Amino acid sequence: KEETEKLKTQADIMNKKVGAINELMVKRFSWEKKLNALSDSMIPGIWLTELEYNEKIAEIPNPVTAGPSRYLILSGAASSMSEEGTALVGRFIKSLKDDPAFYSDFSDIELGTIRREKELEQEIMTFKITCFFKTR
Repeated sequence: KEETEKLKTQADIMNKKVGAINELMVKRFSWEKKLNALSDSMIPGIWLTELEYNEKIAEIPNPVTAGPSRYLILSGAASSMSEEGTALVGRFIKSLKDDPAFYSDFSDIELGTIRREKELEQEIMTFKITCFFKTR
């Protein structure tokens, strides 16, 4: 009887561990899926030059929680002969927000800086977009 109780206790402990692992697997963040969704949200005339992820206490306050948070910064450029660069950046942000596969982990996406520059005789708009992760 004692041996049976020990085995039952060990089985309960093991089941709790398996449950915890399963829960972590469901909640696990997939960078592969997030980057694929980002790629799918790209529009003609926009290209990215840098992705920066910060999980430390952010200097940029989260607009939803009014406190620091994790965030992703997308840096890039916009150039088009038929459309203003700022309009392209706006359409890109809308595309990101409209894609549930990308936007689902974020509380907000906002334009940081945007600057007009000349690159090889062509005018481009460089930008930084901040994507605020939802708090856990």
